[in-house]
Amino acid sequence: MGDLSNRIGRLDSEAEYAARTFDHANSRFENTRDEQEERELLRTVALALNALGNIRLAQAMLLNSND
Repeated sequence: MGDLSNRIGRLDSEAEYAARTFDHANSRFENTRDEQEERELLRTVALALNALGNIRLAQAMLLNSND
């Protein structure tokens, strides 16, 4: 169970990083007027949300595999 807890804990850290990345990019997006930067920030926001979803899915799969 210790290994599972460690793996889930690492995924929690990754999820927190993805959430901070999303928040930062989203905040910058709301304040920019540059079209190129907007596109790059939207891409970053999309990647962060995708990563967060994948991390949560991995956590659920780890928990279910332990049953």
